[in-house]
Amino acid sequence: MAIRTSETPLRKTRQLKQCFALVWLVFLVGCGTTSKLVRLDTGEAPPQVFTPLSRFKSVELKAHEFKGAIAKQARETRAAISPPSPPQDAARHLFEVAARAGTFEYNARTHRLSMLRPGDTLEAEPTKVEAELTGAYRRWCEHTGASGDCLHLLEETPTLDGDGRYTLAMALAQRVVLDEMLEAFKDMADPHAMVSAILWTCSTYMFLITVPEPVTKGLAAVMTATLIAYVGVDTFWGLIQGFKRLMLEADHATTFNDLREAGERYGRVIGRDAARAFAMLAAVAVGNTAAGFAAKAPGLPGHTAASLVAETQGGFRLSAIADIRSVAVSAEGITIALATDAVATTSQGIRDVGQEDETTKPLDATSLIVDENVMIALNKQSAGRTLQPGEQELLNELRRFNTADLRVSETIHHKGSSTLKRFDITVERGSDEYKEVLRVLEDFNVGRTKGSEDRQIVADVFFAKTTPGVKPVLVTQDKGIYNRLSFMAGHNPAKLGKTVPKAFPRGFEVTVNGRTITVLPLSGS
Repeated sequence: MAIRTSETPLRKTRQLKQCFALVWLVFLVGCGTTSKLVRLDTGEAPPQVFTPLSRFKSVELKAHEFKGAIAKQARETRAAISPPSPPQDAARHLFEVAARAGTFEYNARTHRLSMLRPGDTLEAEPTKVEAELTGAYRRWCEHTGASGDCLHLLEETPTLDGDGRYTLAMALAQRVVLDEMLEAFKDMADPHAMVSAILWTCSTYMFLITVPEPVTKGLAAVMTATLIAYVGVDTFWGLIQGFKRLMLEADHATTFNDLREAGERYGRVIGRDAARAFAMLAAVAVGNTAAGFAAKAPGLPGHTAASLVAETQGGFRLSAIADIRSVAVSAEGITIALATDAVATTSQGIRDVGQEDETTKPLDATSLIVDENVMIALNKQSAGRTLQPGEQELLNELRRFNTADLRVSETIHHKGSSTLKRFDITVERGSDEYKEVLRVLEDFNVGRTKGSEDRQIVADVFFAKTTPGVKPVLVTQDKGIYNRLSFMAGHNPAKLGKTVPKAFPRGFEVTVNGRTITVLPLSGS
């Protein structure tokens, strides 16, 4: 936004960086402690309060899945991303965001701003910094295989400023997937056009979601809910806070290296999987509507995992995102206004304030803790998906526990357990006591396949909250877990003459630092 200051009798002209004051305001408002609460508001009763599981990792998207998905979207929306509509105008129209650039005259006597007519120009020439930054941007375009203004950042201003800086910084932040996007669009006449459309959509969406107390509706609300399902609440908050910093740093950048460093810092906040998910959802949004986005979402890679995660991270059904009316983000948390049918019926953690949650109840004599193999098999069975022979054998064995209260560690619950409740532990995972148990498990090489994750699952079992006199019971099909735990219990698997599951059909006990658990090994692996 350029402002010309009019005074009497003198007239002075100056250029201000776009949105500088607003960015400062957004940054300061968002600096408080972030709450992770999600409120589900159906309008029929007080909002339900949902506490997402912590330490969630973004849904994994393989490179070929990501490239295939965005290439398909490009083919289906080719008309929407082509001239004559500049990508920044298309992105603003998409999210119903007003243009944040323009030339204004400020009258110091009346204290009023008035927008200049088309064709009016400022007297000031671009600064040396702006000119050099713009030249560096053009050279960067050449390095990516294009020439000139490859991302259409200079269609409103002759130099790189305002939204153009944010979008270029977003491109630099997305560097981990930028080459994948260009590869996916290589058969298009102008691959950079689609990349530009995605980046403008990403930056415009982020600007919309980072303004103080934003309430997104329509397409933006549906995209927000889907993004939460793919990246989780923690990463979503990180995207917001990181973008506030990115805007501030982009405004202050005096060299291309400054902009690159700001973008790369934001890229580390995003991570590869979240970057792919964000770009993929932006590609779906281009030229679309809320209903159209919701209709396309089920065909996206990772949607099954995201559907399960939506319940544990947001308490809503991803299959019903068309029924999400709005999403509001505040310092206290996220409020999702949605239809009653869109609330996940199997989600855990939904409760009125002060009401005990199922996951906070101690484990009793009917409770069994299962490993990731069991969780995956149960989820596939629940979703009606085809089971592998080993998974079917596993579930057959599990039938002898058909009356048990099956639980799963929070460490893996975030991967999408819609069929199982998690359990609480009695200490902080960062405590010395917990770390010591992890160290012992590592010394015995427990969890040789997945290493630290498997060890944390087992450590959680040792610290599971139980009713008095009840020992936690772990049901596991993982040889890397039960073989090593049996060794710790004094049973050398190599000398048993049979497999551990056959040697201990009723399980065995193992003690670490005075804490004892029962391990029930299952075959089928």
